[in-house]
Amino acid sequence: MADAPLLSSPSLSPSELSSMLQGSLQLHQFFLNPDERPQVAYDQFQEEDELPVIDLGIIRSESYDDKTDCLRKLVRACKEWGFFRLVNHGLPVELIREMDTKARKVFNLPSQAKLQIHDPEETGYGYNSGSQDGYNFQGYWHEALRFQGDSKIRKDFVETTIPPDVDNFGVTLEEYMDSMEKLAKEVATHLAVALGLPSGSFSDACKGLLMRFNHYPACPQPLSTLGLLSHLDGFVLTIIHEDHVGGLQILKQLKQQQQEDEWISVRPQFGSFIVNVGDILQVHTTHSNIELIFYLFLGFFGAMR
Repeated sequence: MADAPLLSSPSLSPSELSSMLQGSLQLHQFFLNPDERPQVAYDQFQEEDELPVIDLGIIRSESYDDKTDCLRKLVRACKEWGFFRLVNHGLPVELIREMDTKARKVFNLPSQAKLQIHDPEETGYGYNSGSQDGYNFQGYWHEALRFQGDSKIRKDFVETTIPPDVDNFGVTLEEYMDSMEKLAKEVATHLAVALGLPSGSFSDACKGLLMRFNHYPACPQPLSTLGLLSHLDGFVLTIIHEDHVGGLQILKQLKQQQQEDEWISVRPQFGSFIVNVGDILQVHTTHSNIELIFYLFLGFFGAMR
């Protein structure tokens, strides 16, 4: 594939570029084949493509009718989209903004400092970029911070690897992860109830939490590569928060058989969450009377792009 001429990108700092090119990859090695490249602009939003909105405040309310209607809407969203936007979830906007700010401070560190945020046991903790082998896909234009596992191990890792000039990163991370774990289990509980199942059918399967911060620096050739290729999520639930720039795309499956499925861009809305119903919900159940429902969930899963 011939190298396309580079576009000027004044917002891409030398440190960001050197971070993305860390290792043996050259810029052109991030470029994808034409059929793998973005089909829709990241900021091309259509009104008919807006995700279903689930108001958690209504589900928590005392109104039986309103709550029942919202639970039915939740089931339809999972069945027809595999995604929905969660609002009135109760997480303070201040906490979301604080976590966002501190994650940005880590990504703004010099490349060599970020490369020290690494677990020698290769468990996937810490920092890596799309130019490195390991958990991340090789050759995609992003860098990431990844945290999971036991709280004590996580705290020890943060204290020994995150530079002290990122004030209280570990404190905010633990508060945010605790809040997100509670939220995920609550959503899983409501989903089980909406399907007429015991309330703990899905939340009891949420035994661990993976927290991942993805950063996509401005790219000199944005139409030639992607942060991540299309994929399905194999978790119980994936809960995503976007900043004001956006970039998340999902595959919308059309009901008309003569039409091809299409990629759509998700409009960012700071403070709300995008929830993706994960593959593990299909295999988690052994009840034959609801297997068809879960196959429908799988059939309508969107792949994040």
